Amino acid sequence: MNESEGIHDPDWERYRVTKDGTNAPVGDPTRWGAQVFTPLHDLFPTEFVTPQILQLATRDGYSRSWSLIGTLTMPTATWNGASSQCLLDLTLGVGQIQIAQSIVLYDAGNPSAVPPLAPGGLCRTQHSTLGGPYASILENNPASNANESRSFAIVGGLIGQSISIRARYQNSGFPPTAGFPTTARLCMIVTPYAAGEGL
Repeated sequence: MNESEGIHDPDWERYRVTKDGTNAPVGDPTRWGAQVFTPLHDLFPTEFVTPQILQLATRDGYSRSWSLIGTLTMPTATWNGASSQCLLDLTLGVGQIQIAQSIVLYDAGNPSAVPPLAPGGLCRTQHSTLGGPYASILENNPASNANESRSFAIVGGLIGQSISIRARYQNSGFPPTAGFPTTARLCMIVTPYAAGEGL
């Protein structure tokens, strides 16, 4: 098919993902995803922000809904004992308007507070132990030393014509109780609604 028949070839070079400091073409604009590994140490700075993981934009200038799903993987000891957080820092834009949002994926809570602040974040509230749809996936058994992947989803909850995403890891100001040093693995897939509509 050709343009005269109303069908356009994919604009392979227009849609690009920035990953590990490189700008790579990804082709079809409805397929964006990335994986990033972040080393975390017991004395890591109060805050560590990753380089940009994803940068997304559609061809037209219209704002639309996007969905994001992903997994965060850390050792079970880190999930259960560390005093830290993982957040997604997003910049969403349309036209001249840019907004910033931070979405909590994992918050271990404050083990020193009285009463302790409860753990939270999407990886917890969407977990099957709290009635959510996602169960943990364990790698490298035995379970006491396993890497544990927890899933999360933001379905249609991102709005804009362009989106950029970074991850931010921070401690809560209290010494970690367990699970460090380690490496966190964050995997994400993002797609806009109205796919195939001339994005």
